[in-house]
Amino acid sequence: MKDIEKIDPSLGSAELSNLLRQKRLEKNISFEQLSEQMKLVPEKIEDLENRADAIDLSPFERGHLRNYATILDVDISSHLMSAKQIEKTYSKLRTIQQKNLNLQAPRNTRWLVTLIVLFVLLLVVYLFVDLFS
Repeated sequence: MKDIEKIDPSLGSAELSNLLRQKRLEKNISFEQLSEQMKLVPEKIEDLENRADAIDLSPFERGHLRNYATILDVDISSHLMSAKQIEKTYSKLRTIQQKNLNLQAPRNTRWLVTLIVLFVLLLVVYLFVDLFS
């Protein structure tokens, strides 16, 4: 394998996307050719190229992005955030307090449900007896 080009971790997001695009065009590789190698639809590969900097990439997308960069001989490992870094980023967000939602039916309506079920059973018995008499 060729020497993998190291990128500066301080590169901005657009620069990483531009670097991947530039390398792909230099190697004259189309999204369709990448699609065959990576077993992804061309639209997904194009989306990965455009969103190379996003911190909200799923683990699968991050893996696909690594594979994409490997095919282009670009090392992006220093750019991708680790799971702990992502956790630290999201942990700084405040959680919203939710009101205590009581989703259980009030006790005083249980007798009503019991009466309705009893009524339906009596109706079924009455119709059954009337039908066979």
